[in-house]
Amino acid sequence: MRKLTRPLLFILACLVYAGCSSTKSLKPGQALYTGAEVKINPDSSGKIDDEKQVKADLESKTRPRPNKSILGIKFKLGIYNLAGEPKKPKGFRNWLRRQGEPPVLLSEVKLKYNNDVLTSYLISEGYLQASVTGDTVVKDKKAKAIYTAVTGNRYKINKITFPPDSGVLTKIINQNKEKTLLKIGDYYDLDVYKNERTRIDNDLKENGYFYFSPDYLIMQVDSTIGKNLVNVTVKVKDIAPDAGVKPYTIKNINIYPNYNLRRDSSLRKLQPLQYHDFNIYDDRNT
Repeated sequence: MRKLTRPLLFILACLVYAGCSSTKSLKPGQALYTGAEVKINPDSSGKIDDEKQVKADLESKTRPRPNKSILGIKFKLGIYNLAGEPKKPKGFRNWLRRQGEPPVLLSEVKLKYNNDVLTSYLISEGYLQASVTGDTVVKDKKAKAIYTAVTGNRYKINKITFPPDSGVLTKIINQNKEKTLLKIGDYYDLDVYKNERTRIDNDLKENGYFYFSPDYLIMQVDSTIGKNLVNVTVKVKDIAPDAGVKPYTIKNINIYPNYNLRRDSSLRKLQPLQYHDFNIYDDRNT
């Protein structure tokens, strides 16, 4: 047992050392990216609801992700560094390096891309005046990105307007508007708007609008009314195709009790047996 324990402890010690000295193998000018930090309204006394959760959500959306770590030690990076640069195309060093993880470098961080992603997320959550700016801090060959989010106030729904009852399709929409997911006083939430479009689409499909799609609906949001409120208007797009806004009905109900693909053409030529609203095609009288 001791013979096995000592080598394992030695390997573990090597990994810890390699993980702790994670910048040792970096080339001049390179910096190890250690992750992102988001600061929300740092120059303002204003706090937002669920700030910790919003901060966590924003940080999770930044890219790239830093090297994985356990208890602060980047074991996979340690394995990669421990393997070193293989001198042969095959062998133990190559295998060991594949078990590890190459260093994530600061040069891989795209600040503008992350700024746009985080801003879009805040807007989708109702912070319609949000803006995010990013910067980097480098120390001892380690770097992190710091994003400053200025959220502004979160907007709420003031009024909801459904399309005027001008036809069968809009009549169905209005008949079911009591089931709407949009509620006056709720925060603006892009996911809720998407789910509302899906709800309306389901109602229409249950009434024969087989080729309708949630994409044929638009939620127009007016945020100019003031007091951090929005008016939401639900509309059917003018570009919706004719097939999408036309209801379909069942013409015939045909039953083939002994259907077989090889006999398809012969079965269809049979004189059907009429039973209530059904046409039964059966040459075996089952």
